[in-house]
Amino acid sequence: MGSLNDSVVFQSFSQHGEIMLTITKCIKGGKVLDSSYIEEQMLQMRRTRISPFVDKVLGAYESGQIILIHSRDTKVPQAVPFIVLKQGTQMRAFIFVNNYGTIQEDNMAGRHAYLSMPMKDLYVLMEGAYTALTYFKYPANFSKSLGLLKLCNSIYTNMFLQILNKQYALSLQQDLYNRVSFCISKYFLEIVWGQTNKQITTNYAKALLIGANKSDLLIAEDEYDRANIKNIEELIDHIKTLSPRFKNFSFRYFTEYWINTYKPGAIFGMETLPYFLYVIEASMIGSFLVNQPAVSQITKMTRGMNTFYQELARVLI
Repeated sequence: MGSLNDSVVFQSFSQHGEIMLTITKCIKGGKVLDSSYIEEQMLQMRRTRISPFVDKVLGAYESGQIILIHSRDTKVPQAVPFIVLKQGTQMRAFIFVNNYGTIQEDNMAGRHAYLSMPMKDLYVLMEGAYTALTYFKYPANFSKSLGLLKLCNSIYTNMFLQILNKQYALSLQQDLYNRVSFCISKYFLEIVWGQTNKQITTNYAKALLIGANKSDLLIAEDEYDRANIKNIEELIDHIKTLSPRFKNFSFRYFTEYWINTYKPGAIFGMETLPYFLYVIEASMIGSFLVNQPAVSQITKMTRGMNTFYQELARVLI
């Protein structure tokens, strides 16, 4: 599930299309910031080599594939840090910088107005937008990357479990913990990632479990398949059936906790892969546009995390 329009969370935030109307208004009426507005940040990006993808990201910006938009009149919610849209025959990524920086008018003679914004935050938005743009251009590159899939599956499942464990002390009941973990992982692999090979999704979901009972897993797998889960709300409804302790668990409840735990900029990472990758990239680079300490706590415990950028490099052509 890559498109925001397919996201239940996005639809719940924008029941009458308000967000898309705001985005359209911002793009049409906002100011496009060319490189003269971010000269200092671009110099810092190149000098510090903040990421292996600096040259690709800045090249996409300079060629007009990534567009920075600033609007004094229209405010796009923080939940949408960027969006990929098709304009004519080309796809472009639009980054809405209003929430993160301001335009400063320099009164010194010969000086140009500039975007006052921390370099690291700006770069994270640009790399996230570049990753999303590549995803929508070449989705098959991502679906074929089993190495990236494995890492993302572990991170996503543990981000989800971190909230449930905090609210329901899941770790005290290992069999329930394993069943819930299996369901979350299957959802991520099949719906968020879009992996269609059932054997792969089952094996990768089981790989995250500790001391799981085989018969319990067979039952959990059968129940999951019969539930025919297609979105995050249906996943939460299914998890609710696994134990009486989840009687107060709901889509709204979980969404609020996700936002409070990982910040508004991470909300669409619950359902859409490009925004989930943005959350990981922000954590890896050290930006607080998402709750970097909370996400980093999980990524640091993820086996093989040191290969994340190597795996991502194989798909970001």
